[in-house]
Amino acid sequence: MQFKSAIFFLSALPAAMAVLPMTLELLAFQNGQRIGCVNGYGKFISSTAACYPFRTQDIAGSDNKNLWAFGYGTCSTESGVIDCYEPEGAPTAFTHNGADLELVGSGTAFSANSIPSPDDTKGVDIIVGNGGSVQFLLQVRGLSG
Repeated sequence: MQFKSAIFFLSALPAAMAVLPMTLELLAFQNGQRIGCVNGYGKFISSTAACYPFRTQDIAGSDNKNLWAFGYGTCSTESGVIDCYEPEGAPTAFTHNGADLELVGSGTAFSANSIPSPDDTKGVDIIVGNGGSVQFLLQVRGLSG
């Protein structure tokens, strides 16, 4: 019996330790329902028309990755929110936790102070953690290209 348990445990490791795909979208989910996505600025939007593809950048000696928005910058969470438009803070390390984006050292919880209207393509700040009134997970959707 212990041998079967060890095989099951080892077979689950690759899924838990999966690295982020090279190109991805970040989709916001709350209670299993998609409520929006992330635009190139790193802001939460409820319109699917302005979802932005991100690229991952390797971090030397690590399976973790930095997120980079083409034409915007490498994403940072140093200020407590995700910032991808000419961020002033150091690049942030991200990984995968199942289907969800995980901020290394902080977990998978993200939030905002409101859900923006579908017409708002500028979006609202994505707060690291559950500090905002709207809590959600950012699901990683791999893209080809």
